[in-house]
Amino acid sequence: MTTNNLIDNSRWQQRYTHPRIVSVQQAFHTPERGLMVIAINSVTRLHTWRKTDDVRTPLASVNNTDFGGIMPAGEAIIYHDGAHLLRCDFNGENVRDITPDLPDFSPISLSASLNGQMIGFTGVLPDGFSMYTLRADDVPQLLYKSTSPAYGPMLSYGAEVAVIAVSERKKYGDMSL
Repeated sequence: MTTNNLIDNSRWQQRYTHPRIVSVQQAFHTPERGLMVIAINSVTRLHTWRKTDDVRTPLASVNNTDFGGIMPAGEAIIYHDGAHLLRCDFNGENVRDITPDLPDFSPISLSASLNGQMIGFTGVLPDGFSMYTLRADDVPQLLYKSTSPAYGPMLSYGAEVAVIAVSERKKYGDMSL
């Protein structure tokens, strides 16, 4: 009896080599600009695209990251490089580390105020979950720290209000705002 389960490029193996769209985001103020996370052969990439005349043109690509977001005006991308958050122009140029003074961390949330003046993120560090806010060309400001799972901050339009979710007071991992 012959089996094709071990033959290279059999159907079950092909399933894992096809590109998979993980997430899609559009810029709030310029919805013709967007960001996609695509996984191909276990490698994730961020791709920016611009919609013109019903055609989406891929512009820039960042390899080996599955965490990122597009700013509300669509002018920039924020993404994680495995250690820090980086910011680049929509076309992938002018990359800079926006968290250079923080220790290496894994982000679990990222948000931006809709006026684009502030971002908020949670980084998982060895001592727990740390939430930060960051204004343009400034240093991250610690907003809240917890040893229990936490998420946020989600920012209001002008960043006057920040909503966070924490599980410190809950017995079964539920979150409180």
